[in-house]
Amino acid sequence: MLMKVDVEGHECSTLKGAAGIIRKDMPIVLFEQAASEIVNGTSETISYLTELGYQRFATQYDSHSLPQGNLRGDVHLALSTLRRLFTKRTYSIELVDRFESRYHSQIIAIPDWASLG
Repeated sequence: MLMKVDVEGHECSTLKGAAGIIRKDMPIVLFEQAASEIVNGTSETISYLTELGYQRFATQYDSHSLPQGNLRGDVHLALSTLRRLFTKRTYSIELVDRFESRYHSQIIAIPDWASLG
């Protein structure tokens, strides 16, 4: 299952409203974050998803500027394919422990069922 959240700065409140669905289905969650929302390597949205059980997060970069991502091959392929469907561009997806204070056009919360091996 996939949940795409694009609500212009209201990501956390939107996810809180969908908490029942998230707890039940643990979807892959795609959302964006403005630089101003990231403090000390995290954001309110990322912290909330962590509370719900998400332990892995990734962000995407334009693949013309960065090498292949560090996700397991089949997971990277699936997520990259989804991105291409939405944007018609190719991206490299990188696991992130700490987010830079910059605009992230796509953060991906990865549930445990999407094993990274």
